[in-house]
Amino acid sequence: MNLKVVSFNICHGLGIDGRQDLERTTDVLRDSGADVIGLQEVDKYYGERSGWQDQTALLARSLGMHAVYGPNLDMDPQPGSGGHRRQYGIAILSRYPIVSSRNHVLPRIDTPGGWNEPRGLLEARLQVGSETVRVLNTHLGLSDQERIAQALRLVEVYLAGGPERCIVTGDFNALPNSPELAPLLAVLRDTYASVHGGRHDPTFLSAAGGAPVAIKCIDYIWCSPDLVPVDAAVTASLASDHLPLAASVTIGGPAH
Repeated sequence: MNLKVVSFNICHGLGIDGRQDLERTTDVLRDSGADVIGLQEVDKYYGERSGWQDQTALLARSLGMHAVYGPNLDMDPQPGSGGHRRQYGIAILSRYPIVSSRNHVLPRIDTPGGWNEPRGLLEARLQVGSETVRVLNTHLGLSDQERIAQALRLVEVYLAGGPERCIVTGDFNALPNSPELAPLLAVLRDTYASVHGGRHDPTFLSAAGGAPVAIKCIDYIWCSPDLVPVDAAVTASLASDHLPLAASVTIGGPAH
């Protein structure tokens, strides 16, 4: 059977056109027909910018999907949050039951005089018919040094959990030929490059010149070698400063 996967940095529902609209994000995800979705930059009672929403719960309810959330920023409640802690992080949505999940803390390297946002790796095990499929979703840091350490940690988690039937989604903040992606390429298959003969199309938008233009690829869907990529595409959208990336992989049969 084929499993359709989407990775999407939703920028807490803020579009590249400056409009905050989680319903538009919902429509993009619904139209994708995804079975599994890895989301980055997701608010949970975070603040006025997203209407103090639990965005994961709202998306899951609207799409009729199971969901888990991994907060990487976790702050005290404020007026407007309804007594809830203010959180920001990553999420996994699935049409299939999620039997377990865990949010792994990734290495954090503060720069002199600066502060780097905490990063995590959300892991979920899905029951897809008679198969168990593991999904890892992440959003790596902004510095090369930090991303290298985080990519190595991701590989450790991937291998420790059993390398078969695994899908990795995320905003890696790294171009396709970046050295920090080398540890991933050593053990995982890049679905988009596999389908498109090594090519990567841009997934990140810039509106610096007026009209939004896709300028670089920093979002990826990877899979374990026992899964076979059969399709991959980047979809046009104004719902975020990233574009949704989709890939279909074939699962089933004995794991390698």
